[in-house]
Amino acid sequence: MKSGPILLLLVLVCGASSQDAWKPDTQIGDFQFNMPNGWQKVQGRNGGTLLVPTNLQSGSTAAIDFLPPQGLTTDLRSWFSASWAEWQRQFKVQQAGAIQTQHHPNGFDLLSIDARVSHPQFGYCEFVFAATRVGRKIEAYYFISNAGYYSYRNAFDDFQHSLQFANNPATPHRDQQNPVPAGGGLNGMFVGYRMRSTIRPDESHIEYLVFFPDGNAIRYLPEAGIDNFNFRSALRDSRDYCGRYHLSGGQVTIDWANNDTETASRSGDTLKVRGDSYFAVLTDNGLKLNGTYRREGADLARYFIRFAPDGRFAENGILPLLAYSRQNTSPGSGTYSIGNNTLHLNYSDGRKIAFSFFIFAQDEAGEHPGMIHLNTYALLANR
Repeated sequence: MKSGPILLLLVLVCGASSQDAWKPDTQIGDFQFNMPNGWQKVQGRNGGTLLVPTNLQSGSTAAIDFLPPQGLTTDLRSWFSASWAEWQRQFKVQQAGAIQTQHHPNGFDLLSIDARVSHPQFGYCEFVFAATRVGRKIEAYYFISNAGYYSYRNAFDDFQHSLQFANNPATPHRDQQNPVPAGGGLNGMFVGYRMRSTIRPDESHIEYLVFFPDGNAIRYLPEAGIDNFNFRSALRDSRDYCGRYHLSGGQVTIDWANNDTETASRSGDTLKVRGDSYFAVLTDNGLKLNGTYRREGADLARYFIRFAPDGRFAENGILPLLAYSRQNTSPGSGTYSIGNNTLHLNYSDGRKIAFSFFIFAQDEAGEHPGMIHLNTYALLANR
């Protein structure tokens, strides 16, 4: 195998995007993937296309490069071993693990090796070489970096996580496997308690399942609520917590993007998942509140948010207690609206802030429920 130069003179090339959340947004040859955040396509001297960080400092090297597809004339492992021996002619291997075999959730077997190498031109580098078989072709790529930034390696891991190949019959077709009923699928938030371990069965934690009518699902609570939630962005950044679901009678099957599958039995507004119960929470579209709410704790008594039934609110220092970390967290007042499990706060100074919002059915009491939940925090009504 002839390996191309490790890093070449670069010329910027623009990429295209896709609207389908489950379809990768970038394609180079047969490679389909999500462009890592903060990276871009560039062109090398030999006409090939590779990926580099946009913030790469002068004198540093960091790239994901793609080798031309090759016909398979032997088994993949023999080809990979011979190719790795060829790579070692280009640099000195300081440390290397064993060749690893992995079955990728997108339907292919991947061989890879992770090494630390040195090169007269680039110095000490992190290097990963990987290859897979697609039909009768071998598709191979590598990652190299001498910058020492964890963010670059994390970006490479994100690239690998999203990787697919064009015309690969083994690629899962999630839309075909998870059809959405003609009348729409589930829509809303379910909250439940899951046991942490068999060692301490008395310890449990709250978990969230949010279902969208298009067949997508997430297993966490969006901090800014469900209104304007961007599933595609979430899928890029937190694939382990995003999935697709389909309904069959009283069964809900969820295929998570990390290749995990869960099956839930549905009875009315309750889902049973692996023995744990999840309960639908109220969406409260158009709800108006009338009361003052605080985080529990005597030392937090002076921090509150007050709602009036005319659609106005006032708060005193509640934002930091809800994990809101933007620059301006000063107290204020304005108008509010509630819907789709989202609380919108429109401050009189121009700030617009949204939080996830829900009320358990047992806490519902007209305008003055005993407890509301903002993000993952419970706020108690002032009695």
